Amino acid sequence: AHKKPHWIDFNAGQILQGTSIDDCAAQLYQQCLNIASGEKTCNEKNG
Repeated sequence: AHKKPHWIDFNAGQILQGTSIDDCAAQLYQQCLNIASGEKTCNEKNG
């Protein structure tokens, strides 16, 4: 994710750095809601 910051919408690798699976899942769920509500994905923002 660090090498391709404009390609990755969600970094699940944060679990390996100490973020709990529950916190990561909550972030992913929120991101899905945001995208479903019209927020653009990285691919859409960067063409």
